[in-house]
Amino acid sequence: MVSRLRALRDELRESARAPEVLAATERLDQALVRLEMFATAPGVTWDHLVPVRLDMDRTLQDLGWALQLNASQAAIRLSGTWDLLNILAALAIVLAGATLFLMQVALSRGHRLQAAMELLKRMATRDELTGLWNRRAIFPILARELSRCERERRPLSVLMVDFDHFKKINDQFGHTAGDVVLREGAQRMLRVLRPYDAVGRYGGEEIIILLPGCDAPELRTIGERMAETIRSTPFVMGEHRILATVSIGGATKRSPTREHAERLVISADQYLYEAKNTGRDRVVTGPSLSYSSEISETGC
Repeated sequence: MVSRLRALRDELRESARAPEVLAATERLDQALVRLEMFATAPGVTWDHLVPVRLDMDRTLQDLGWALQLNASQAAIRLSGTWDLLNILAALAIVLAGATLFLMQVALSRGHRLQAAMELLKRMATRDELTGLWNRRAIFPILARELSRCERERRPLSVLMVDFDHFKKINDQFGHTAGDVVLREGAQRMLRVLRPYDAVGRYGGEEIIILLPGCDAPELRTIGERMAETIRSTPFVMGEHRILATVSIGGATKRSPTREHAERLVISADQYLYEAKNTGRDRVVTGPSLSYSSEISETGC
């Protein structure tokens, strides 16, 4: 059943290579990983499979949206549209069958429930490739840290990290090499950070880092150390030695409240783009950019 899903995914990618369709099929890859894990996990019950089914539904919605977008933009021909529709229909049938199969597996097992719950929790909150928090998990952590910093009257900083020329790495060495750079790069970043800092995969090759209690000077220092740990040592894959660098943007709020979550992320992202637009392999940090009063408040 999993092999049939993989075949359908490949057919979908061959029928339309538009970025939106390829991005949507990445969710299918994640669903496939979860299917394989659940098929062999002990103690999984019917209720625990509900989030997996919901994730499958979102996958189909994403694929359908991508299809409509590309059709409306005339990015694929009418015949290709019908091919995609047929593939999506087959995909829906196979996913439904896979879900029923997993439910039967779950109902036949009634032990090691706690282990199954831990497995489900990890799959729901962790990025499969890097082991970092996924996007779904990092924002509740950000809200929690903002509440804590508000109570304790401590600053909070956010870093956005993006690997430079990542497409060139994939094109020159292959996507497996790109995975190596992301996975090992994430581990290097964790070694620079404190145990209570939170690191998540924001999307693609972009990483978000939450630094509670970190003020503007400390933010700059941590960003520079992080850039150095990436550029200083090549990433190794077989005979290849891959040199990589990162661009980093960071924003700080001295007296944050829970309402500052979006502002901090947007500001850090803006500083990241400034770092990339001014030459890459550099760190650009500053205060939250949402209000001019915040700039004077940070002393920057």
